[in-house]
Amino acid sequence: MSDENLALGNHIFFLKLSETLPENYFHLAQQMARWNITLVPLTFAQWQEIPRHDLQFIMALVCDLKSRQAYNAIGRQFLSLANFSKRLCLFDINSFGRESALNILAKNNNYYYFPLPGKLGNICKAMATVYYQLKKGKETWPGGRRFRLPGLVSTV
Repeated sequence: MSDENLALGNHIFFLKLSETLPENYFHLAQQMARWNITLVPLTFAQWQEIPRHDLQFIMALVCDLKSRQAYNAIGRQFLSLANFSKRLCLFDINSFGRESALNILAKNNNYYYFPLPGKLGNICKAMATVYYQLKKGKETWPGGRRFRLPGLVSTV
């Protein structure tokens, strides 16, 4: 997986919390493909090696106790990284409730919680909407529109 391939398309990193991918991953990948977004599975250690130049999107699927333990173990590290860099956005699909420690990130639009059980189609639609809004917001000019006086017309 090279940096050029990641930069070309729309992608969200899928955080692997165990050695094998959960079976819901394939359903999520299929649903996200409808919105032209690719899920890239990787571990937290692999993700830390990727250079962070732009806003990165990470999805965590926590649906059993084993994945919850792994998620809690890396949660503190992720919180400190995300809080300092402001270049991370976490989509938390969780059946155990919202993480109170990550509410700090929600104020900065860096944390989005989606409860399980729920329809994966609706969850993917909401994630795609947030993804494209944040991507578009990054590309817009922060200065606003140029001021024009109503009586003056440029001849150029």
